[in-house]
Amino acid sequence: MAAAKTAQLEETWDAFLAEWPIARLRRMTLQEYTAVGEGRTFTAWMERRLDKLGSIWGGSSFKFGIFSRKDKTPKTGGGGDSYTDDYGWYTKYGASPETAFKKIRSIVVSVAEASARGDYAAIDAADLGESYKWKIAFHYQDRAQPGVVAVFKRAILKAWLKGRVGTIPAETSALHRAILSFRGDRDLMELSTEVWEQVAGVESDDPTVSSDSGGDHDQPLNLILFGPPGTGKTYLTSELAVRICDGVVPESREALTARYRELKNLRRIRFVTFHPSFSYEEFVEGIRPSTENGQVTYSVRPGVLKQVVAEARKLFEGKDLSSVSVDVKSKKLYKMSLGDSTKRENDWVYLDCLENDYICHGFGDGIDFSNCADLKAIRRQYKAARPDGKDDDFAITAVNRFKHEVKTGDLVLVSDGNTHFRAIAQVTGPYAYLAREEGYEHRRAVKWLWTSADRVPITAVSTKRLSQMTIYLIDQAAVKWAALQELVTPSREGGKAPNCVLIIDEINRANLAKTFGELITLLEPSKRLGESDEHETELPYSGEWLGVPPNLYVIGTMNSADRSIALMDTALRRRFNFREMTPRLDLLRKDVEGIDLQMLLEAMNIRIEDLFDRDHVIGHSYLMEVDTFDELVIRFQSQIIPLLQEYFFEDWQRIQRVFNDIGAPADLQIVQVFQASKNSGTTQEKGRRFRVNPVISPAAIQKIYS
Repeated sequence: MAAAKTAQLEETWDAFLAEWPIARLRRMTLQEYTAVGEGRTFTAWMERRLDKLGSIWGGSSFKFGIFSRKDKTPKTGGGGDSYTDDYGWYTKYGASPETAFKKIRSIVVSVAEASARGDYAAIDAADLGESYKWKIAFHYQDRAQPGVVAVFKRAILKAWLKGRVGTIPAETSALHRAILSFRGDRDLMELSTEVWEQVAGVESDDPTVSSDSGGDHDQPLNLILFGPPGTGKTYLTSELAVRICDGVVPESREALTARYRELKNLRRIRFVTFHPSFSYEEFVEGIRPSTENGQVTYSVRPGVLKQVVAEARKLFEGKDLSSVSVDVKSKKLYKMSLGDSTKRENDWVYLDCLENDYICHGFGDGIDFSNCADLKAIRRQYKAARPDGKDDDFAITAVNRFKHEVKTGDLVLVSDGNTHFRAIAQVTGPYAYLAREEGYEHRRAVKWLWTSADRVPITAVSTKRLSQMTIYLIDQAAVKWAALQELVTPSREGGKAPNCVLIIDEINRANLAKTFGELITLLEPSKRLGESDEHETELPYSGEWLGVPPNLYVIGTMNSADRSIALMDTALRRRFNFREMTPRLDLLRKDVEGIDLQMLLEAMNIRIEDLFDRDHVIGHSYLMEVDTFDELVIRFQSQIIPLLQEYFFEDWQRIQRVFNDIGAPADLQIVQVFQASKNSGTTQEKGRRFRVNPVISPAAIQKIYS
């Protein structure tokens, strides 16, 4: 690249940083961020004034999170978008322009700060348009040691690396790092231009690559979050899972947690924790004993993976069907038992109902109530056939509810005990009587709206648990109508099947080759159902054929201090993308009664990495939500010091080095040294002994980083 052109680009870059230093970003107003016709706003700089240093032209203005509207035509929003006359923004950021901008500004600042300190991995998870956030990162990086090239489309970065590296990285930060390894003596913009010109216009054939829509990350089907303890791996899984299922994430953590629990109850999200004894039989399927009537029986039971695959496959295979619209809020919801679900001899009742589209009960068997027009007629018919019957026998109530109270169009929830349910149906026909030896002769035709091989907790659709009564009207005020609607008619936007997520916490603690078995192959994107190389496998216990649909995402977490990635099964590593989670200093307070938590954590981690390795540093969560010095001391005593004891096998001298205790006065030591004394007059302990300072002062902690 010509020296004059390079100098001109550098001059433009310098002018931007002079006008928009990070300090100004922190106090930036909404009008300074975006304003129609104003060429010096932050977004105008990013899109227009800096376009020669990597372009992000095109696409929707939603890539900025919020934008000033030129077209004042009223819009009602919806689908994740919100509008006023002056602004359009993604609803996930807030209910008003001011609230949304505050959230967006904090993300912009965090991206710029992470780039300035060279923590590019932290930018991967930033909830902002993909190209936009890396454009920001490019301009705030250390130009002497760059970590980002001036190309911001993942598809282009991947395409350029294809054939140049063995395994193309999953994370955008790693893509930039890999490209920069080919830089040599070239200028940063010269390398960037080469990358762009060689593969410009490439269209990604990677189904996990999404458009720059302002928040949808390139979410691979199989992902493992790895890093030291306390870096927020498990914390992030709930956000990722909700985003995969809904496309957006609620603004507050409370709303996110509520939605996450709702999706878990609906069986769209499953969570399992691996441990050393976790087995294939628990994960996929196995033969397990049970006791019934004093007899031990053995049956094949599905594991968590088989269960979530079944749910995802049911949604996937119905993706091309036009869902019948059922407005559940306008209906009444009844609870009904179809046989005693605790007794295997009653299993046929439920199965026969599913197969032949009806519901039934067995009260008053042998009596045909077809000609009974009301409760009195039912009572007369019943007592005529049962002379010893009483007026208040529940059989009379059950028949009346079943025949007269439940109307065509009403909904019936089929219970599985008092805390779970397993099906929902809509009544489509009147009462009918069918005499048969097996009993359960009273029936009504239904259309099954939802069924599940895996029972679902009643809390998914109601705030009250079920009662033992065979049939009754559920308290309509307790019904979670929105959740019930979602269960009955799941959203199929764009004709796509709703997504499901399996979260595997501590994935590296189990014997992965044994736990996954033959299913490891089926997880590959190309082997998923509906793909060109789709595979199914016959399970060893049940003999059923199992295939993994493309709407099932698997997220694992891995504590790198517990076991290195290098020790993981190669077959598993090859089929998962990995995202490193590192300590986030920016999430910590800089002043807690004179203690800078950011500098404190950074100083300890520099020493830990020097004494051990980067897999054993301390995560930011160990110092989050610390508001007072007393709380900080408690964190040291109850969490940080025990963690270091485990790391260093109680080598107290190395722990002292982490705390900068060696050579410090005794009152400023976190871990103190004192001389061993005679023990009971019989033995003399040689050498030094260590103890945690019973009175840790602010100065003792400040000296760790000062």
